[in-house]
Amino acid sequence: MALVVSQETFDQVVRENVEDLDMDLEEAAEDAIQQFKAQGVDLGNIITDPNMKKESESELSSCIAHLSGFKYNDSNDSDLDRDLQTIRKWCDKGIQYRILAGKFKAYNALINVLSQSLDRGKILTSILKTLTSLLTGYPDLFDDDGADALLSVLSTSKEAEIVVACLKVAQACCLKHEKNRQKFANREIHTLITSLLELSNDSAILIETCELIKLLTLDDDIREQISRAHEHARLIAINNLCILCDLLGKNRNDMATAPHILAALSAIVVRNEFCEKVDQAGGIIHILDILAAHPDTERVNLQCLKMIKVLAGNDDVKLHLMQSGASPLLLAAMSRHKGSSVVSSAGCSCIAALALRSPDNAQVLVDNGAADALVDALKIHSKNGNVQRAACLAIRNLVSRNKGLCATFLSLGVEDLLNSVDKATCWDEAKAALRDLGCNVKLEEPFKGKGVKLSQGD
Repeated sequence: MALVVSQETFDQVVRENVEDLDMDLEEAAEDAIQQFKAQGVDLGNIITDPNMKKESESELSSCIAHLSGFKYNDSNDSDLDRDLQTIRKWCDKGIQYRILAGKFKAYNALINVLSQSLDRGKILTSILKTLTSLLTGYPDLFDDDGADALLSVLSTSKEAEIVVACLKVAQACCLKHEKNRQKFANREIHTLITSLLELSNDSAILIETCELIKLLTLDDDIREQISRAHEHARLIAINNLCILCDLLGKNRNDMATAPHILAALSAIVVRNEFCEKVDQAGGIIHILDILAAHPDTERVNLQCLKMIKVLAGNDDVKLHLMQSGASPLLLAAMSRHKGSSVVSSAGCSCIAALALRSPDNAQVLVDNGAADALVDALKIHSKNGNVQRAACLAIRNLVSRNKGLCATFLSLGVEDLLNSVDKATCWDEAKAALRDLGCNVKLEEPFKGKGVKLSQGD
């Protein structure tokens, strides 16, 4: 893990170089950079250019001071927008400038202005865009007041531009920040999402709402030991699964929107009964129609395969997927996009899920060409651990309960491919596949005990 220092520490070293070693400012800064890099310090959060730091401090402090003392009657929109644009200009330069703006209380100033501008159209959009610039990669500033203000805007505004800008702020707050996600969940954002999805006549609102759904269901904050991602997904799914399935059907030919809807569905189908609910709402038909109608669109194929894998977690839905023709369509997608590691990985995972505990499905999949597809994936993506792991699991699931398929795989030279996988990433999965194929494989016990006989008292 890289070491980090504060801006104050870096500035102090620069000052010492100037005062003690009689360096000029630029030379002192360059020497400080070399010192810290030699010690393995990450300077990504530091403004290392003294001139840029001086300029940014001057402009940011002035603009933020204006916003902090903002009163609706004391300012006009043009002056306010100029200050907002200046703050955005610096925040968009990098995280180091967002941290500097945060130290000058930019967040509090923006919330102050936001609370007084809820009905001011264009300027409200500018405020929200500035908040997005400030909070992107720096969501720790977000607080309860901000959550209340954002949800107030989302629940009252009918202008698409304002709603989209507000959703982007919420997205910036949710990424890698569990507590912020819980702030929204505690304020029942799942009910607000239902209202937003019903504004399906605006594709921009639909896309950004789906992106927010994905972010609310992530478990990506390494600082938190416990995540409520599953609970967030459950709350959103209860009222929105059928709406999303209906929207998927309406937008199945819109390749800009359909992948976002599929990704949102994949994020919230986290329970057995939700798989059934998607099936009952016609989700399977929509997914397979999209696969059949848009075979060349890699992004759409990827999201469809991910959704099939999720739905195959339910045995009844898995059977319906096979009966509806999922097997030839997913294998066609793998063949058409065989050079894509993400599509290959998703396709292998689909095969593994559909074949799990189902020898009949395994037979159908191999009859449709699954063996060739998996062997191609192992050959083409020999350096990709994700593809290799998924392919090994798929082979194992296909042959474990249908030994008649072993000969097909062995005739394709799969044994050598499995023995050559990366031992560090997927050797256990490869050994399981080799074992079920009937190949020679050395299985080792990771722990055999010390051979000490325990007494009765122990």
